[in-house]
Amino acid sequence: MLIDNKNYLSVKNRPLLQLLNETTTDEEFVEIEMAKSEQLTLKIKQNDSYKYVHSKYNPLIEIDKLVNQFDLIEGKSHILLFGLGMGYHYTALKKKFPHATFSIYEPDLLVLKKLLSHISLEELFGKDNVTIVVKETMESSIQHLLQSHQNKIEVFALPYYQKNYQVELDKLYALLVDQLKNTKSRLVTNLSFQKRWTINAIKNFPTVLKTPNILRDIDESVFKGKPAIIVSAGPSLNEEFENLKYIKKHGLAYIFSVGSAINALIENDILPDAICTYDPQAHNYKVIQKVKDRNIATIPLIFGSTVGYETLFDYQGPLLHMITTQDTIAPYLLQDEKEIDMVNDAPSIALVTYQLLSKLKVKTIYLVGQNLSFKDRYRYAAGVEYQTDQVSEDKLIPVKSVSGKTVWTEDGYNRMRQTLELYIKQTTSVNVYNTTKDGAAIEGASFIPLSKVINMHFTNQSEVSDQWYHAEPHYERNHILDHMNNLAYYKNIFMQDLTDTMKMMRHIYQSKHHYRGNNGKLEKQLAKFDKKFKKIKKNRFNQTFLSPMLRVQLENLVASSQEIKQESDNMKKIDLFYNRFGSFLSQLNHLMHEVNEYFEELRNNELFVEKEVSK
Repeated sequence: MLIDNKNYLSVKNRPLLQLLNETTTDEEFVEIEMAKSEQLTLKIKQNDSYKYVHSKYNPLIEIDKLVNQFDLIEGKSHILLFGLGMGYHYTALKKKFPHATFSIYEPDLLVLKKLLSHISLEELFGKDNVTIVVKETMESSIQHLLQSHQNKIEVFALPYYQKNYQVELDKLYALLVDQLKNTKSRLVTNLSFQKRWTINAIKNFPTVLKTPNILRDIDESVFKGKPAIIVSAGPSLNEEFENLKYIKKHGLAYIFSVGSAINALIENDILPDAICTYDPQAHNYKVIQKVKDRNIATIPLIFGSTVGYETLFDYQGPLLHMITTQDTIAPYLLQDEKEIDMVNDAPSIALVTYQLLSKLKVKTIYLVGQNLSFKDRYRYAAGVEYQTDQVSEDKLIPVKSVSGKTVWTEDGYNRMRQTLELYIKQTTSVNVYNTTKDGAAIEGASFIPLSKVINMHFTNQSEVSDQWYHAEPHYERNHILDHMNNLAYYKNIFMQDLTDTMKMMRHIYQSKHHYRGNNGKLEKQLAKFDKKFKKIKKNRFNQTFLSPMLRVQLENLVASSQEIKQESDNMKKIDLFYNRFGSFLSQLNHLMHEVNEYFEELRNNELFVEKEVSK
């Protein structure tokens, strides 16, 4: 490998350099020779003969024809080259699409190492930041590319690579599609809930402060080494009510109800050992409305700290909480000498509860009603009246059932299954069984009917404590008050800095004609603005309250910043800058005034006022 390529990669891509250093070169597998036109060309051994990647007569003419036939779809701005070859297509595409950005996926390390003994990456790419992706780092690299460019990526594959690396190309397309679905799902989730998560966290904080943290205040021996059942509301739950009654009567395992399952359980006279809830939406209260209406005051409710605050109104039973990763309020206000354990936000409450039980060190988890698919086109068990069972047939996906047959699911359920399989793989200390008849097969969770679990896994000795939830919260109030006062201090600084930043932005826009043709002066002003903007981004009040509520807008702004940097026309650059940053700062300013009301309401809560007076 050329020395300057080693130097280049040591700065730009050290992990790739290490992979290349560990790769043994096969001199006969890849050959580089001179074409008739006196440009270098490349050939790779296939079986007993060599196939040319580029023309052996005139590689540049061949590349020009390929590039002339290629056009970027509207809205696409990043070209992912499948196959580096001699780099001719990169140069031609860069000339045709000067504003596009590039990355390269070379599926064969042996080929790449040979290429880097003949072409200089620094000379080829110049000052452009071009990422080189290889098979060994494909998943993480593609994920990073999609975070930066989202759905603006288009693939350009050299014909040789398209034909001879078809498996790798198919995997690349599949990964792009899958990662785009994940990105889209995440963005939709964030856009839907980013404000609610923070508002709920603020409104719920007084309740958090007054209730036990199940991961911090409950005696560890209560759940450690015990069996637990997660009861979901899938249609197969209809077949398990008698088995669950028996388990409950004899105290054979802890029964945790998740989501809408509580309604079906109550209709069948089964009171679980706990209800778990975490949905941030305002209508989440409907899930436990039947418990409230029937004045049932004996079931502990374990709530995620970002649950829809309406859910907690007038709940008569015991309350316990768990801090979720979408909560940026509680982790800051509650920080003290003891680390706060949190549960990751997930696509379903069953997944959150699985994490919770793993952290509580239960020995075995049994999944009941976890269909993750449809049964006779039904989504829910009987007794869940307020939910809709309509299924759009054009969106159904076939998956293997617990019996090896085919059942039908949808993308959301399929992602839940994949996430659950990942959790199971990561929690090797927990045994997991799936008792859901006709449900989707879950890797890592062997299927066993619940009736057999009773006969084969459980003893007649009670494993359950009826009083498990009795505990006192142990948060240090003095620390909380100090953190609250710090936030009030940072809030005042933030408001002044935000005003100054918006003034600077307007001044740059209003004076834009002074920067026509004067790149140095403009860049100096933009650098000053960037320094101000970074200050408001790093402000503690902003990071705790505001940024989490504008996470999608921040991602879009990061993508726009690249577009602004690449714009060479100063007048267009300033217009782009003003439109993108002006929109964001306007939203931030509006949100500041909205959040301030919630913050002051929290500061004036009797819990803090009384403490401050007594102090």
